[in-house]
Amino acid sequence: MNKTYERGVAMRVLVVEPEHRPEVKEIEDSLRTMQNIVGGYIQTVHLDDSVVLVCNEEGKFMNLPPNRGLRDKNGQMYDIVKTVEKRYGNE
Repeated sequence: MNKTYERGVAMRVLVVEPEHRPEVKEIEDSLRTMQNIVGGYIQTVHLDDSVVLVCNEEGKFMNLPPNRGLRDKNGQMYDIVKTVEKRYGNE
């Protein structure tokens, strides 16, 4: 059964911060909560049909520390993201 918050239901996410191990967290499924995690406006990157990466939209302009590299199907890095949260499904 889904946990309910004041504004919405819970979702499980994998929070990936620079220089830290990824951490599974249960958060409220709301824009405000995601903005708090990334520290500003969010930008979504759809990695495939089941994984959405959420990062700080202005992370590069704010000179946030590099977090993780994004790679294409050939393993070539094509971008580096800042302050990442990966959503992998509701529970």
